[in-house]
Amino acid sequence: MIEPTLLSRVEDALRAIEQGGSRLTFVAVAQRAGVSRTSLYRPALRALVEERRSRGREACTLTSLSSDLARLHGSLADVVSQLCQQQARLRRLEGQPREPDHVRPCLLPPKDAGGEGRAPAPKPP
Repeated sequence: MIEPTLLSRVEDALRAIEQGGSRLTFVAVAQRAGVSRTSLYRPALRALVEERRSRGREACTLTSLSSDLARLHGSLADVVSQLCQQQARLRRLEGQPREPDHVRPCLLPPKDAGGEGRAPAPKPP
């Protein structure tokens, strides 16, 4: 078990390093907390430091979020297109007639001025 004072010192050091904008490393945390690096490699403390380090790497900006959203939207359009093609293929294999376009639910918003829109409909059999 970790002593509460040791845990408190490490948490305070982590907070100070994050607020200061410095690079969060085991060496920096050990120096700031006044403990040895070996102490930080105890499972509970190591997990705490590594969790905070990974949190810092995942920091997002509006630009990165916007680019991720655009990438995900393109991926979703591809998946919808593949789904429509597979549904059409399945209907064809089962001998069912093709559904009219007005019956098929809209999976993506209609085409807008930005050029993005729903995936292309599958070609009829």
